[in-house]
Amino acid sequence: MRLAFWVNDVTDIKATQTTAMMIASAAARDHEVWVCGVTDLSLDARGRVVARARRAHAPLDQAGLWAMAQRPPVEVDLISCDAVLIRTNPGRDQAHAVYHDEALGLAEVLQRRDVVVLNDPAGLRRCKSKLFLAGLPPKVRPRTIVSGDMTLLSQFVEEASGPCVAKPLVGTRGEGVFKLSQGDSNVQAILSLLSQDGPVLVQDYIPGAEHGDMRLVVLEGKPLVMGEHMACVRRVPQQGEWRSNIHLGGKAQPGDP
Repeated sequence: MRLAFWVNDVTDIKATQTTAMMIASAAARDHEVWVCGVTDLSLDARGRVVARARRAHAPLDQAGLWAMAQRPPVEVDLISCDAVLIRTNPGRDQAHAVYHDEALGLAEVLQRRDVVVLNDPAGLRRCKSKLFLAGLPPKVRPRTIVSGDMTLLSQFVEEASGPCVAKPLVGTRGEGVFKLSQGDSNVQAILSLLSQDGPVLVQDYIPGAEHGDMRLVVLEGKPLVMGEHMACVRRVPQQGEWRSNIHLGGKAQPGDP
């Protein structure tokens, strides 16, 4: 199969990342694998979606990934691919936000031309901001407010029955995420700091979150089951931390939902 992987930046792939493992696994199975960054995508004058891409050859340890990034890019007409796998993370690449939006638009063009695109760009567009939580029933999400109004945000915290969590609408790895409690002297300062980059999301803290959370792999709207086991992982915070992010020292453990 001819596969194209889209990433934030070809020069910044780490061998420990899931995306790198997927690329390495595909190359090891003798698939024709191409990798490009979001700034490498174009719609040309003939209406083709093309990429300045690098060929991935096994083995793809960190040295192999570095060698791939140093190869001169080759123009690839993506309509010729059996599948395009979108492995970008806009939350970690705000400097290229417009390119990430363009990439989803180009992915939709490929979809209309019957190229298999994973994941669905429409779904990725809906979920690029934590605001997508507003579309979920209140019974399955914490009480939440999104605003840039300091009065509304502060009032939400003060009226909460317990601690709250404040975070930017776009972001990953637990960066810019704070726990706030009524009466804290720094509530206003934290909310003001977060609001400098746009609206702030504040929600009730879920008791027990300090013990970890569960990540499920969902396929076609249902949890993925392999044999008798559900495809999931439990993230457990390091001691003294309430955020479960692996980037912040959290540990991955087998899940059992």
